[in-house]
Amino acid sequence: MKYMLYAFCLWLSIPLNAQNTATLKVDYGVEDPSLRQIMDFENISVHRVELNGDNLVDKNYVLTLEEYTKGRLKGSTLLFDSSEANAFKIKRNSLSFTVISKITERNEFKIELYFNGFRSKKSYFDLKITDYAYALKDFLGAQQEIDVPLDGFSILALITPTVHADGSTSYCEVAQSNVAPEALGEEYQMPQNFLLKMKIE
Repeated sequence: MKYMLYAFCLWLSIPLNAQNTATLKVDYGVEDPSLRQIMDFENISVHRVELNGDNLVDKNYVLTLEEYTKGRLKGSTLLFDSSEANAFKIKRNSLSFTVISKITERNEFKIELYFNGFRSKKSYFDLKITDYAYALKDFLGAQQEIDVPLDGFSILALITPTVHADGSTSYCEVAQSNVAPEALGEEYQMPQNFLLKMKIE
């Protein structure tokens, strides 16, 4: 009887867990070679974000950018809150938007979010590091998509590379590690890094 009860409880937990997650896909760049060259020249990045799940219908969402200094959270800036207007709410079982960002010549991180028919305001953040270039990376690695919890997850990280003893550097090693996004700065001794985070409610 005990084993039957355990199996029943486990069966009940499966749909409950599924109700609290969505599938995340992130695509980078553009196909047009000429446009890619312009983007590289101007330090512009384009990421297309797609979320899928039956539990997304009629939900609101919040996107923030968190800044970390030497591994510690310095502050969180609101980029977009869909609850400000009913038209922004998720109407279907999917949501897609584009993240356009740029490292400016004034060493600022500029970011704007483009949705279907509306967009966020442009936001600017001062960058402190000049020894190494910043790079915007996702957390999917070789996977096409991953499951994320609706109550909060990281989409992208603006990072500096990890520096090895021989002087070589690696960005992918940081973004594709098993370290929690919030702990990347401390683990890899980054003086400054940022996380683009999202919550669906």
